[in-house]
Amino acid sequence: MEQIADPRIRRMIKEMPDLQAAAWNAYSPTLPTEERVPPDVLAAARRLAEQGRGPAAEELLRGHPALDQTPEALNALGLILQRQDRVEESFDAFMRAIAVHQAWEARLWFNMANGYIMRRDWSAAIEASRTATTLAPQSPGGWVNLLFALAKRGGRDELLAAVNAMDEAWPAARHDEEVRKVMETPIVSDTLSGTIRRHAEPRS
Repeated sequence: MEQIADPRIRRMIKEMPDLQAAAWNAYSPTLPTEERVPPDVLAAARRLAEQGRGPAAEELLRGHPALDQTPEALNALGLILQRQDRVEESFDAFMRAIAVHQAWEARLWFNMANGYIMRRDWSAAIEASRTATTLAPQSPGGWVNLLFALAKRGGRDELLAAVNAMDEAWPAARHDEEVRKVMETPIVSDTLSGTIRRHAEPRS
């Protein structure tokens, strides 16, 4: 385990068992190990968050000097803040992660869409999800959020257009379990049925 100078971090890590468990996300390949938050600290933060100890997890990450150079840690911080309903602060963490490493952009737009959904800001969730699907068209998360948010906003034509765009960008999408589940939820399936019926009705 990497030697950690900050006594607060050492104390918190000692409280956590199985610190060699997988971290929340894999390391970014572009940064030397010594310039990143190490995986044992990420694992400790994850465990603290899962135990409902969000403030302690936040302190653990914020106390590490490499936080702003580690997109994985900034992403984890954003998720921890979301769990505490601190959505605006979570957006800041996600945007800082994007600034560090553009390869994280699709995942972080997905996470920001989750934050907008928590706030029931459907228009912002739709825009964030569209960005995620553009950046990663064969990743389910962006499409799941996009379809759900469009259905919640009641955008029937937009929802059908999004499904068609998904089918074109990712022909196997409907075989994905997450996509299949969201399409089977009443809010999405009922909205799609209404769209299909309306488009099938003859014009008067």
